[in-house]
Amino acid sequence: MLNNLTLGQYYACGSLIHRLDPRTKFITLVLLIVTITVQHDLHVLIGLLGVLSVIMVLSRVPLGVFFRQLKLFILIITLTFILHTFITSGTVIFVVPFLGLDVTREGISVGFYFGFRLVLAISYSILFMVTTAPAEMTDGMEKLLRPLKKIGIHVDSYALMLGITLRFIPVLFEESDRIRKAQIARGAGFEGSLASKLYALS
Repeated sequence: MLNNLTLGQYYACGSLIHRLDPRTKFITLVLLIVTITVQHDLHVLIGLLGVLSVIMVLSRVPLGVFFRQLKLFILIITLTFILHTFITSGTVIFVVPFLGLDVTREGISVGFYFGFRLVLAISYSILFMVTTAPAEMTDGMEKLLRPLKKIGIHVDSYALMLGITLRFIPVLFEESDRIRKAQIARGAGFEGSLASKLYALS
């Protein structure tokens, strides 16, 4: 349902995390994602999961709001798991009928590992978006990139583009949901294949 698609939707509640300087949150986010990307120790990743849990509690963002955004990435996470399951060599535990693809024990382990890292990176990014208003994010990025003005980069323009993009992502989803409801009221069906659903929206 389109009304559940709230990517980029800011959730205002005035928590400690909300009140942090957006530059601090952005730099912390970058450092966390870099750590998740280069880290190969599962214990460290589990520790980062604990840090994520603490931040979620401090942010006071409802779990429903968080998971509605996270589920938008389920397909990417699932494909990451499946891909590593098939391409990683090792002890074969299952062969996919008709396709001849081997599922290995090592592949499942690697798939879970990379899927877990992806979930962590996406979750931290979601928390950054829901706890930082678009205007604050734009202002923070402008201040953070201000030194680049000395080499002729138009920081103000790029920050404005970022702010407009973030502002209108939820609006686009709301308009799509409004169109869908209007089409349903006219008798359009949204069951069946993706192609039939797209045709119903046209």
